[in-house]
Amino acid sequence: MHLASFELFTLFEGIFESDLTYSINGPISWNSSTKTFSAEASELKISVPKKELTLTYQGKTIKFKQTKVDVDGSGEDVYGWNYDSIEGSKFPCKLLIVND
Repeated sequence: MHLASFELFTLFEGIFESDLTYSINGPISWNSSTKTFSAEASELKISVPKKELTLTYQGKTIKFKQTKVDVDGSGEDVYGWNYDSIEGSKFPCKLLIVND
């Protein structure tokens, strides 16, 4: 169940200080039971996200670091990118970007 949505401004390095910012109608969803934000790459209009991202949520910044890239058996096709909030985060959570 999606309880909140987030809007992407950019996932490319050096464009904005925060990569993601809260927006009710944005393409990133929140699942409170798994503590995971998720979005489809096509909705974010990106091909490959960077290895570290930030999300601004209610005036606070959550920093994420890429932990895994899901690929097919050949290692050529990417299914998605997995992120965890950095160690010591006051809001421990995950982020999944699906390569649709």
